[in-house]
Amino acid sequence: MNRFLKLPFKTILFHPLFLACIIVGSLVPVCGAINHLFTRNEQISFALEKVDLLEKKGRYLSWIKKNEEQILGQIKNSDPLYMEKICQSLTFLEAEKNKWLSVIDHVEEKDPIRKRLDFLESSQNRLSFEETKFRKGPLFQEVEERQKQPIELSEEDLKKLLSSLEGIPIQSLDVSVGRPYILITHFDLSKKTLLETKEKVYMLSTEILKREKNSL
Repeated sequence: MNRFLKLPFKTILFHPLFLACIIVGSLVPVCGAINHLFTRNEQISFALEKVDLLEKKGRYLSWIKKNEEQILGQIKNSDPLYMEKICQSLTFLEAEKNKWLSVIDHVEEKDPIRKRLDFLESSQNRLSFEETKFRKGPLFQEVEERQKQPIELSEEDLKKLLSSLEGIPIQSLDVSVGRPYILITHFDLSKKTLLETKEKVYMLSTEILKREKNSL
């Protein structure tokens, strides 16, 4: 380095080492500016992501509040006899029952069809629930219920039942008035073929959680 400094000024001015120092020195502020720019961009991106997250959180909280208001409104206007009037009044396998009724006069006494028809016309295949848990709060009461026994039903029957429980309207069933907040907590569905009559039916067992206005 001492030898380099003793060189004539003009020689130093055009010396590769001096030129390299000049270039490196000029790059330092450029690199600093670039680093500052990247840092600033990262800060802006982070801020934008935070704003976007807050907006999404705000929309979600707004949806939660609106949903809660709808559920509380539904509970407030619920009919305590909705299950009995709508769900438990449904009848199942009507098409099969009518088919056996049309031929019953020509069927022998011990024919399995008679036993099947007796079952279809009885209350054994009606939907009924029993209470398993009950909780009462300041705004509503909550009841957990389960079917007393599994029921047999057709695909069309299944649509009607789910419509009555979940409040999804279909053409043949009006579920728009008085439905409490009902949540299906257990749903066991299987399909079987009856040995006696070769009919194909669904077997269903459910448990529900029901929220309704407080009883007096």
